[in-house]
Amino acid sequence: MILEKELNIYKESSSRVKLVKVLLIRTFVFFFMSYILFHFINDKGGLSRVNKLQEILFKEQQKLEEKELHLEKKRLLITQIKNPEKDLDLIDQLIRKELGYTELNEITIINH
Repeated sequence: MILEKELNIYKESSSRVKLVKVLLIRTFVFFFMSYILFHFINDKGGLSRVNKLQEILFKEQQKLEEKELHLEKKRLLITQIKNPEKDLDLIDQLIRKELGYTELNEITIINH
């Protein structure tokens, strides 16, 4: 009985037009918001692209820190080599290592 009353309400042409307008507006709003959300996430400057770029930036920063640490070790080694009269054994060991005369399991201990 309630269903019949509701259907009778929509039998009038003006209420049908209102129903169609409401449905069309809701459908349009839904698709428009879906479009905006899709492009917010997947666009060239979207959320997923930003996350990928942040991950790449983090990895590159780690590589940079490793290279800076390696550079600092090389600078320390250069300062130790600058005066060859001080540490001839160190220079000898480094030359042997560079020319391949050392074994893989040999360890060079450098005193600071």
